[in-house]
Amino acid sequence: MRKSTENTLRLKVMTDEQHGYFTAAQARLAGYASQQHVFHCDSGKWIRVKRGVFRLHGYSDSNESELAKWCLICHDTRSRPMATVSHESALLFHGLLDTPPKLPTLTVPSGFVKRIPDGCDLRRGILREDETVTKGAIKVTNPLRTLKDMKAFVEAEAFKTMTCKALEKGIVTYADLADAGLREGVAPSASYGSGHTLALLVMRSEGDFHGELRRHMTDFLQSSGIVSALVDPKKGGEPLIIQFERALRLKPSYLVIGGETLSDAQWRSYLTERQASLPPIVFLDTAERQFHVSASYIQIDYWRGAYEATRWLILQGRKRIALHAPTWVYSPESYRNSVSYDFSQGWTMALEEAGMPPGKKFFDSSDDTDNERRFLEFITSPDRPDAILAEADFRICRRIGTIRKAGLRIPDELMIVGCYNTSLSTHPDCPFPSISLREDEMARIAADIMADRKSTNSIKTVIPELIVRGVEELC
Repeated sequence: MRKSTENTLRLKVMTDEQHGYFTAAQARLAGYASQQHVFHCDSGKWIRVKRGVFRLHGYSDSNESELAKWCLICHDTRSRPMATVSHESALLFHGLLDTPPKLPTLTVPSGFVKRIPDGCDLRRGILREDETVTKGAIKVTNPLRTLKDMKAFVEAEAFKTMTCKALEKGIVTYADLADAGLREGVAPSASYGSGHTLALLVMRSEGDFHGELRRHMTDFLQSSGIVSALVDPKKGGEPLIIQFERALRLKPSYLVIGGETLSDAQWRSYLTERQASLPPIVFLDTAERQFHVSASYIQIDYWRGAYEATRWLILQGRKRIALHAPTWVYSPESYRNSVSYDFSQGWTMALEEAGMPPGKKFFDSSDDTDNERRFLEFITSPDRPDAILAEADFRICRRIGTIRKAGLRIPDELMIVGCYNTSLSTHPDCPFPSISLREDEMARIAADIMADRKSTNSIKTVIPELIVRGVEELC
C-alpha cells in the first residue's frame, strides 16, 4: 500500500505541470509497470487518451491542456516528445491571437515518421533550441520565431498588428525585430514613442507575484508618461546578459531590475562591473545591504511581515507556532543578508515578546518524497505545532494533503499563514491567510522615482500586509 501511495504521489507531481497528462514511459518512471497500465485504465483511475498517453482525473480542459496533450501524443519510438507548438497555436499561447485555431498547430522534425491521429495540424521544419521555450509538457516557439513563421501566412496589416501587440506586451523588442528582418512597417514609435522616457524592465513576468508586479509596474509607468520594454530571464532562450545587451540598443533612460534576477552570479558581476556605464537603476525587492551597487532600492520589510503575522497568530490563541522555510545553502554572511534570515528574525522576536518558547522549524528540501515523511512526523509529534508560518504559499500548499492525511483540521487544529498572497492562498478548497508584499506599492514607488529624477539612489521600504481569509472555514 505504501509503495502504491508513493507511486501515486510521484505521478501526481510529474503530471501537475502537464495538465494531468502523462505518457506510458512517464508512468513507468513513476513506478507503474507496463502490465499495470491496462488495470488502472479499466478501473477508472486513469483515462486513456491515445495510445501511450493517459490522463489523471481532476484536471480542467483549456487551450494549454489541449496543447500539452498533443505535445505528448507526438512522441518518437523512445517516448521522447518531438512536437513544438507553432504558428497560430503559438500566437495564442503568447497572447497574440484572441481566437484558437480550428486545429492545434505543431511543428515536428522533417524525419518524424510516426503516424499521428487526426485532430492536429502537423507541420515539418527545423527549430533551434534557442527558438523555443518550454512550460511543463508544452514546448513552443518563442515570440520572435512565431512572428517569423507567421509572416508568410498573413497579410501585411495583420502581421503589423501582431508585431505591435508583441512589442506592447514586452515579449519582443524593436531590436529583436530589426535583427530578424521583421521591422518593415513597424516603427519604434509603434511601441515606445519618439522622445519618450523609456524604462527597461529586467524581471520575470509570469506567476502571481511577478506577473502582478510587472502589470502594476507597466500601469504606473504609463500614467507617469514613461513607456516600458521587458527582458524576462525566463523567456527568450538566451542568457540574460545577451538579452539585456540587445535591449540596451533601445537606449533606455532607466533600468528596473527585479531582485529575483540577482541569483544569477554572472549577472550580478556584470552589473557590478558595468554600473558606471548603465542608466540609473531601480532595484525591486532588494535591500541595499544585499547588493552594493549605486542605485535606488525598493526593499520589502520581511522582518515586519513575519513579526506581524506571528503576533496575529498569537492573538488567535496559538501557543506552538512553527516556521516553514526552504532549504537553501547559505554562507553565514549571505544568510544574514537573506529574506529567510529576516523572516526568521521577525517570527522569533514576536515569540520572545509574547514570552513564548522558541518555535520549531521545518526546512523544505528538494526531495518531495522525503519531505512528506518528515513533515508528517513534524505535525504529529507530541509537541506538534498548532500554527505554521510559511515563507511561501506554494510550499505550504504542497503540504496541505499531508495535513489532511494526519487527520488535522485547518484552521481548527492547525492554522497556516503563507506569504506572497498568491492565488494558491485563495483556493476555495482551502483558503488561508497570507502576507501580501504589496506589489502595487512597489510599482508606484518605482514609477515615482523615475518621474522625479532628483530621487535617484534612494532607499524605500514597503511594509507587507497580512490578508486574513479562511479562518472561519474548516478544510
